[in-house]
Amino acid sequence: MELVQTCLQLLVSAIQLEASTSTTDGHVHEARWENTRLQKDMDFLRKVIKNQVRIIALLESRLGKADQRVQRGSMAASSIFAQESGIDALIRLGHSVAETGFLPRQRSPSSPSSSESSLETMTSISEAEARPPVIRTIRDGPQGSRFSQYNDSSYDWIRHVR
Repeated sequence: MELVQTCLQLLVSAIQLEASTSTTDGHVHEARWENTRLQKDMDFLRKVIKNQVRIIALLESRLGKADQRVQRGSMAASSIFAQESGIDALIRLGHSVAETGFLPRQRSPSSPSSSESSLETMTSISEAEARPPVIRTIRDGPQGSRFSQYNDSSYDWIRHVR
């Protein structure tokens, strides 16, 4: 801001000197010399202002890049937090397996499955900790199908393998 004010003051001085050159011949030489000195000063100030503008543009672009890095960093931190919470769930599952001796299972009575292994899906950890161990009995169902019945009165349909 000070550079702009100084530049304007020099411009006003140059205009005043140019107006005063028409007064006398003796002062004309001195006024021209002063005018060229002011012109050089103004050229120098223009270069300084251009450099300042370039520096400001460079700083703004770096600031924009830094903002992008901060945003990427916060997204990475949130994904790390999500992974950590997944790890916490796995640790709780490990403790549950250590206590009960087997994985908790979720049963779906409505959809038949293609294999027995697909029936062994995890329930939420809180449900698994609240239930006693589940005993599974495989029984024959209608039209040659089979189902697994559990001691908590839930069941899964199993396709009959021939």
